[in-house]
This record gives sequence, structure tokens and C-alpha cells, in this order.
Amino acid sequence: MNQLSAEGWIAVISLSATAMLLIMVIALWAKTNKLRRTLANMTAGADGDSLEKVLTDIQGNLRRLSGESERHGERLNVLEKRLAVMKGRIALHRYNAFGGSGNGGSDLSFSLAIVDDERNGAVITAIHGRDETFVYGKPVAGGRSDYKLTPEELEAIGMAMGEKNA
Repeated sequence: MNQLSAEGWIAVISLSATAMLLIMVIALWAKTNKLRRTLANMTAGADGDSLEKVLTDIQGNLRRLSGESERHGERLNVLEKRLAVMKGRIALHRYNAFGGSGNGGSDLSFSLAIVDDERNGAVITAIHGRDETFVYGKPVAGGRSDYKLTPEELEAIGMAMGEKNA
């Protein structure tokens, strides 16, 4: 058997330790390169500014965007309130005011409902006869009026509200 001297063992241990340290240096070098690439991606376009400045800028932009988002939300609420009271629900119900086919008038009579989401607005009715046409306008509040609403006018209001069986 070949026996190593103490100096030989020291050389073997030193060589082993050197190999382990070399492997650790290579692993650390790889991790450092990965961190450099990540930092480069985070600071892209920062013109060499420090990471602290980049993060401060990002935080400022987030605050600005948050404020803008809040202002947009407030504006949206105002617009939704305005939209709810706009008379944007409109329906036209045509009918024969005299019924039957031989009584004249055909489907030339109509009721036009112009209301908002709360059924506030107006209904305009035109009754067309053989010799005359009468036009009536009635204010509507909550789907009701101080003036008697005809079934055709109620149907026009229902149609404006999107009711299927109106």
C-alpha cells in the first residue's frame, strides 16, 4: 500500500477545498449575473439613476394614477346620476284609436312616452280620425299623471321601460 505523507494529505485537502471554493464562486457569479439582469430590467430607461430614484418615481406615478382614478370615479358617479334623470327611455306605441278595420283611423294614432329611469317625463298622444287629429301631452311622474292615462299611454311607458308585456 502506498502511504501518503502528511504533506501529501495536506495537498489533497487543499486541492479539494480549492475545488469546492471554485464551485461556490461559479454559483455566486451566476446568481450575481441574474441579479444584474433583473436590476437592468427594473431600471431600463432610467438613464443610470439609482434604484432608489427609480422606486421613488414608480411610487410617485402610482400615487398620481391613484388620484386620477379617484377623480375618474367621482366624474363617473356624477355622470351616472345625470344619466338616470335624462329622458332617454323612449317608445312609440301605434294603434287604431277607433278599433276595427272599417271605422277609419287605421294605425295612425300613437302614444309616445319619453321618460327617465324613475318613469318621470311625458307622454304625447295623437288620436287620428277621419276628419280630425287630436294631440295631447301629459306630464308623468313615477309612471303616473294628474291626468288620466289611457291603456295605450301606459303601454307606451311600459315599452319605454323595456317591459316585455307592456
